Amino acid sequence: MKKIIVTFLLSIASVSINAEEQRHASAHVHGLNNVEVLLSNNQLNVTYKMPIVQLNATHDDHEEHHEDGLFAFITDLFSHDDHDEHNEEHHNDHDEHHNDHEEHEGHDEKHHDEHENHDDKRHNQEKLAEFKDNTELFVLSSNANCHIADFDAELHSVSTESNHKDVELTYKFDCSNSDKLNSIEFTAFKHFELDAIFVEAIINHHAISKKITSTDSKMAW
Repeated sequence: MKKIIVTFLLSIASVSINAEEQRHASAHVHGLNNVEVLLSNNQLNVTYKMPIVQLNATHDDHEEHHEDGLFAFITDLFSHDDHDEHNEEHHNDHDEHHNDHEEHEGHDEKHHDEHENHDDKRHNQEKLAEFKDNTELFVLSSNANCHIADFDAELHSVSTESNHKDVELTYKFDCSNSDKLNSIEFTAFKHFELDAIFVEAIINHHAISKKITSTDSKMAW
């Protein structure tokens, strides 16, 4: 009977997870990156956007970990049914002791959460700083002689209804031979599991758009 209940709960959880992902799909799609390119005279500006989850793991890994954790929780919940009577008696014996420590434990938990948030923020900042090396994501025509003049990395909330965030990386290049800058090749496929990169570009007043894939990773003009 317990196995039937566990299976039923997992089915409900799976539907809930899928519904949540579909609700945010339009604003925050994993496996897709977006790039804006502007070339004017000797200056090249590139804005690269991707989901923050891409910094650490693929979306599939995240879902698998979430579902495994949910299954373990439900299994553990039902596995303790046989010990409820013993546990209740044991907890009653120690209620007074636990009450004495509730305020202290609450303080420790708050301190632990603040420490984790600080570590996560520092970790994200370190990962974002690594992208100053644009070759992690894209490379420019070598004979154009382009050098980074400015770089910035920011996190933006995708929706007020969720904690999802996007990474926005902005690059400014000075190219001494801009007339020889005729392509961008996207190397992000070597480092991340991506379905596609959508590029919108304005090259010396001419608009270009292209869907970049792992088998067609270069945008030329």
